[in-house]
Amino acid sequence: MQANSATTASPPTSPSATPGPTPDKAESARLKDQLQIIRDRAKHHGNVMAFFYVNYFVSIVMVMTAGLLVAITLFFIAQAGWTGCNSYVKAAFIVGSAFVAFYGLFPPVFQQQKNITDNKELFLHYKSLENEVNSYPVTLLTLQGEAVTPKQFINHVDAEMDRLGDIALGFDIAKVSYEEAFQTARPTPTPNTTAPANQNANANKP
Repeated sequence: MQANSATTASPPTSPSATPGPTPDKAESARLKDQLQIIRDRAKHHGNVMAFFYVNYFVSIVMVMTAGLLVAITLFFIAQAGWTGCNSYVKAAFIVGSAFVAFYGLFPPVFQQQKNITDNKELFLHYKSLENEVNSYPVTLLTLQGEAVTPKQFINHVDAEMDRLGDIALGFDIAKVSYEEAFQTARPTPTPNTTAPANQNANANKP
């Protein structure tokens, strides 16, 4: 009986994918600390944004309310004159004007719009970084889809926190001008360039 020398060929096995590096105990602890710092900073900027937003809203409402009071009292003052007007109407006019001047200076002096915008941007950046740190132990990828080691990712998070590290609070004392608080939008007069020419023409006539 002839010996069967043929051997059963085993199917070729594909090389197993090398698993990415997972954070060890020390790296996981550092990522946890970074995550807490990011959450604290995001909460801070969210609170500051809400604070300035509420104050900006209150300033607008107070200016509108006081401005309406000034307009109403001014109507009665214009009808009867300052001396002939009731003392309560004059008092309401003075108090309303003071409120318009006071609350009208809040937005420019405390830079409320700029502070709201800056803290909103920082809040959103920190929330995005928080999601990236939460997702890394599962995906082992950065937000841009780059595969990095835990140490590289920790350095990346530190660099992002250093880049975003800012206290977005601004004030401008130079904006304290009550003239600007009462100023309203007025059309800019167009200079009349024909008048001097006509005057010169008339001056040259005998």
